[in-house]
Amino acid sequence: MRKTLCILALAVAGSHSAHAYAQADFGNPTAARAVVEAYYKAIDEGNYRTAYYLWRGNGKASGKTYSGFRRGFSETARTRVLTREPVNSSGAMGSIYIDVPVDVFATLKNGRRQHFGGKYTLVRVNDVDGANEEQLRWHLASATLRAQP
Repeated sequence: MRKTLCILALAVAGSHSAHAYAQADFGNPTAARAVVEAYYKAIDEGNYRTAYYLWRGNGKASGKTYSGFRRGFSETARTRVLTREPVNSSGAMGSIYIDVPVDVFATLKNGRRQHFGGKYTLVRVNDVDGANEEQLRWHLASATLRAQP
């Protein structure tokens, strides 16, 4: 397994955000869980560019353009995620997929509270020769979330 330094640092609105460093062993499924937690931390802090780029394909797997992604959180005041142990690890065509079960809590700017349950599926390239750091890092591939009572 490779030890890698994951740097989640991106420019926001033309200025550089503070660098967030996380030591991660990307071969360990716990690192996938940390990506989901970093995603919601970025959203909660209004750092939508960082959140967007945690999706596979530099945000494309979110199914939205960056501006559409950002607009999707325009009424969100706060978010919090509870993650559970990753499950269903599987491999296909040189990639590894894993599901991270979640409960997501959001508070809208009007005070309304929301709760969603479900999972995020993450993907990374298997430890193949020649794979670069970006390919070895876990990326959000899809989300299955449902409103909870």
